[in-house]
Amino acid sequence: MILINLGAGVALIMLGVRFLRKGLDRFLGGRFIDWLRRFTGNRFSSLFAGIITGALSASSTGISILTAQMLEAGSIRATSMLAVLLGGNIGITFLAHLVSFNLKDDSGIFLFLGTLGFLFFRNQKLRGISQCVLALGLIFLSMFFIGMGANQIGANRDMDMVLFILDNHPVFLGLIAAMLAVLMQSSTATIGLGIGLATSQVLHPSDMIPWILGTNIGLAMTSLIVCWGTLEGRRIGYANLLAKFGVAILLMVCFSTKILPTQINFLPINHVLPVEHTLFNVIVAAMALPFLHPLLAITKQWLVPDPEEASITGSQPGTFLDPQALNSPSIALAYATRESLRMVDDIRLGLQHLVLAKKTGNATLVKTVKHSGERIDNLNQNIMLYLGQLGEELSDYDRNWQLILLNFSNELKMAGDVIEKKLCDAITKQISELTTLTTDEVEMFDHLFASIIRHLDIAASLVSDRNLARATEYLAEKNQMDSLCLRTKQARFQDFRKTDKQSLSATLCFLDMIDALQRIDDHISSVASLIISEHRS
Repeated sequence: MILINLGAGVALIMLGVRFLRKGLDRFLGGRFIDWLRRFTGNRFSSLFAGIITGALSASSTGISILTAQMLEAGSIRATSMLAVLLGGNIGITFLAHLVSFNLKDDSGIFLFLGTLGFLFFRNQKLRGISQCVLALGLIFLSMFFIGMGANQIGANRDMDMVLFILDNHPVFLGLIAAMLAVLMQSSTATIGLGIGLATSQVLHPSDMIPWILGTNIGLAMTSLIVCWGTLEGRRIGYANLLAKFGVAILLMVCFSTKILPTQINFLPINHVLPVEHTLFNVIVAAMALPFLHPLLAITKQWLVPDPEEASITGSQPGTFLDPQALNSPSIALAYATRESLRMVDDIRLGLQHLVLAKKTGNATLVKTVKHSGERIDNLNQNIMLYLGQLGEELSDYDRNWQLILLNFSNELKMAGDVIEKKLCDAITKQISELTTLTTDEVEMFDHLFASIIRHLDIAASLVSDRNLARATEYLAEKNQMDSLCLRTKQARFQDFRKTDKQSLSATLCFLDMIDALQRIDDHISSVASLIISEHRS
């Protein structure tokens, strides 16, 4: 029964943290990521943003996933993201302080009100708040089971002997705390278990420092595991681990030599662990913040060096669609956005290759572009399946984001089909028949290609920031291009009577290319129309 009660308590904390994260995500929506992106201009604002992010995400895994995603997106510098992670380590300790209050007797009130609001409210923000209240009720209830299990440990002679041995070997106690933090992927659950053991006098005051140090080392290892997918992510994870490990060693030396006291006697026993947890992360942030560049340089030089030229592409993850992120819709949507940019990159590269193929008469290059359509189809299918797992309980902001991504991905797939089946065929025909375009036609063709590549980049940015002014400007520019294409077609149709058979073949080939490019632009521009409709509704 000891392990069952302790396991039940820890499980309730983990479930509560997950519910809390989902509730906050439903309440805040995807705007939180946009806010974070704006507040990472320097290391100090990044640290502050990280503290807020950690407090709101309420999960060490969640803050690590968010850090890795924004780093992969390339929108924030590595030093800023390391500062965000250091701040997040401080912010997530806020929940540990809530756990330390002896509110298990009041957990029923939180459970009752939270359940009623979650079941019967229809407004997503109110449901989000209710879910947070319900989550807190689960977390407070967890301390009842942990306390029951801890009391049973104190009455068990065998367990008492084990704890006596660990009390005399603090390194092993720290390793146990580190393993628990990694296995549960939650520092809050580990600290909550420590609070329950300390309140029942199973965990002695002298054991709290090893417990805190082990928990934070485990937390840093969890962040490293989550960030492992990319080169820069591994560097951030290692730098965070080095900072915590260095401070942990320094503090152990200070405690062992009596430079610092090992106990905080003026605090109630149930508040000591959360306070020490916060102080440790504040010290880590204060000591590491001036040395962000050296920390990253060390990890780059000794732990994660730059790959060889031939393997640079291999440093990118196979996919950005991380299943762990599905628990936080706004993070999952950001991952899906990053994956859709792979499709953008493939289409841009294909268009650039076709320009080169047309200029050089390289039919083999056209075939290469034609055969790359399968990759775009696979990316679209994976994004669709990933977004379909998010479920229906999304905030209005996230639901609109999901619809825009689904539409954008599908439209990119159809643009890829036009490139594969129409544009490639038109350019292949021109190359094989050795048809020559006029100077005006070549200039028009080059202008359209350059415009579409530019529109592709604008569309990619619109998926990320959904900027109404840029979307409106994009559609106005597209309408001008459509008018130019229409005038060009009308001029060619009027010249048909004066055209011989060879010139007619070249003109028809040119018109096929113009029509294909227009259709590609129509598919790409659909995201701008959706964003304008979203702001009008």
